[in-house]
Amino acid sequence: MGVQLKIRPRKIPTLRPQDYRGEAEESAFLQGIVIPTVIFVLPALVFVGLKKYNLLLGWVGWLVLSFILVALVIGQQRRRLIRQGLKIKVMPTNFPEIREVLQRFVRPLGLKEPEAYVVEEDSLELRTRGLRRPFFMVIPQRLRDLLSETEFQALLAREIGHVHARHVPLRSLALTLQTGNPILRLLGFPLFLYAFFLRPWLEAIETTADRLALLLIRDHKVISAALLKLAVGNDPTSSVEVAEIDEFISKGGMEVRAEDVDAHYRMGVLRQKHEDLFARLYDLSTFESSQEARKSLQTILEAERLQSPASG
Repeated sequence: MGVQLKIRPRKIPTLRPQDYRGEAEESAFLQGIVIPTVIFVLPALVFVGLKKYNLLLGWVGWLVLSFILVALVIGQQRRRLIRQGLKIKVMPTNFPEIREVLQRFVRPLGLKEPEAYVVEEDSLELRTRGLRRPFFMVIPQRLRDLLSETEFQALLAREIGHVHARHVPLRSLALTLQTGNPILRLLGFPLFLYAFFLRPWLEAIETTADRLALLLIRDHKVISAALLKLAVGNDPTSSVEVAEIDEFISKGGMEVRAEDVDAHYRMGVLRQKHEDLFARLYDLSTFESSQEARKSLQTILEAERLQSPASG
């Protein structure tokens, strides 16, 4: 009687958000949650102490209704995209190159790709929204025209970073309220308090997204070029040309030659206007050589290897 051997497939390693999370993110999150909670809870305690239970019910109900209102606004954003038809949706027959990139990024992370739509609009904002999965990603065609293919992929990788790090629901709530009209802010005031105090967190999570993009793209210069070109594209007063960004990146800051002096000055002005961005780029180059990044990259590479057809 023959002996049957069962060969168990190797478990695919999983990258965790804490493996690459930016150092400032957790404290910024706690600050953004605790302060408005205290502001909101204190009146509730006063109502309880005064036995004004109708006021307490109304106070809590306002918070619940605020959430429902913002959820409806975000849902309307998705429905607006769906109404434009399948011609803008990323599918195997529509924008297959974008779908292939998204699948390549999410596969080793154990994620499902978000719904993605390519739209014609003046904005350059590549964004992922939604309160629950599947989230939806809005890709401006104008952004694709501005960047090279690898730079565009770097920004896609950043959005996958927000998905993997579980930023999207809270980020969607906060940004919807921050960018909404005054009526939305007034009706959703209890949640707007959270959105207001979460501003440092919204800045901190960009570093986390940058880091995951680096683990997926593996070239911090490509990510730096994409982010700098995006900053220039969003600033109509900038005197820096997109081509100068490529030269700046390729030379590691440009050599000090006579013909580079003017470009140096304009890049210096750009740096002063976007200090936070340049701080993120410095963090990215530092993170690239860290032990944390090497371990995280090894996890992704091992997941990619085990998921490849050759490994089966």
